[in-house]
Amino acid sequence: MDGMASDGITRYCGNEAVNAVASHYAKVAEENGVRFEMHASLGGSAAAGNADLCVVLGNLLDNAVFAASHGDGEQPRWVRAGLASSGDAVAITVDNSFDGCVEQEGNAYRSTKRGHAGLGIESVRFAAERHGGAAAFSHDGTTFHASVMLGGPSAFAD
Repeated sequence: MDGMASDGITRYCGNEAVNAVASHYAKVAEENGVRFEMHASLGGSAAAGNADLCVVLGNLLDNAVFAASHGDGEQPRWVRAGLASSGDAVAITVDNSFDGCVEQEGNAYRSTKRGHAGLGIESVRFAAERHGGAAAFSHDGTTFHASVMLGGPSAFAD
């Protein structure tokens, strides 16, 4: 993390849209007693203007902060995110603490948020596949893992 600018947005990388999304969820995490950590190696031009990158990141961080903030009060509450780019590809990882309770149907995770159909993970998976990448989700104990690759020659064509 490079630090907070006068506009209240923390500079995690050279991409201002990613910085804005991450700063929003860092603030939500802080308000909910969740430790937020993000490391990003992403230039301003790697995905500039790409809405899908921000939608995917926002969805992953929203789910992670929600799950961590609703975890067992005895366990540490945390979210750790990372972004890295190489050429036209961007890898995103988000790990978070949670209460260990999951709802799965086969290999698909179902939302534990009240009134939510659980379309977030599927929209992340769809966006990744549409951009020539993939998404994987798993959990062990009280840690949830999300890994997404957005890539290919036309990954960031708007």
